[in-house]
Amino acid sequence: MTRPPARKADGPPVTVRVVEYTVHTTPAGGGTASVSELFCLVTDLLDVEEYPALDLACAYPDRWGCETVIGHHKTDMGEGQPVLRSKDPEGVAQEMWALFAVYQAIHQLVGTAVDAAGIPPGRISFPHALAAATDTVTAGFSPSPA
Repeated sequence: MTRPPARKADGPPVTVRVVEYTVHTTPAGGGTASVSELFCLVTDLLDVEEYPALDLACAYPDRWGCETVIGHHKTDMGEGQPVLRSKDPEGVAQEMWALFAVYQAIHQLVGTAVDAAGIPPGRISFPHALAAATDTVTAGFSPSPA
C-alpha cells in the first residue's frame, strides 16, 4: 500500500462544502429527457440557508463564462507575451481594464457582424475576430520608407 504524500506546511486546513448534482435536459422538440454525469462543486460557501445548493449549481455555468474570458486574455490576446507586464498593483489594474475594454470592443464588433449577417454568435470564434480586428487596425500602418 502506498501512502499519500505528506501535507506541506502551507497553512491550516480549509473546511469546504461539496454540492453534487446532475443536469436534466429535454430536447427542444420534446422527447425523453437526458441526465448529465454527476457534477461535484466544491465551495467555501458553507451557509446552506444563504447559499442553497440549487443556487450554487445554477450559478456554476457563469463561472465557466468567466474562465472563458480569462482564457481569451491569457492565450488569444497575449500571443506569447507575459499576461501582465506591469510590476505594481496600479499598473496591473490599468492593464486589466485595458484588456477588458479591448475584449468588450471585439465582442461588440462580433455582435454587429452577426446581426448584419444573420448568423448565430456562437459561429464566430473570438481568436478569429481578434485577428480580423488586429489586421484591420494594422493595415493602416505601413512601415515608413528608410
